[in-house]
Amino acid sequence: MKVLAIRTDEPEARLYLFENKDKLNSIKWQAHRQLTETIHNRINEILDESS
Repeated sequence: MKVLAIRTDEPEARLYLFENKDKLNSIKWQAHRQLTETIHNRINEILDESS
């Protein structure tokens, strides 16, 4: 089972993609006030890279 973990409690947002206990990929970027404008593109990016 794949799990997407999202961390947005700091100005630098992070996405992690896991399969079972293995980390497949991660992305971090300076989102801060643009989080709502950038997070969907970053989610698509991490999912596309893992396909």
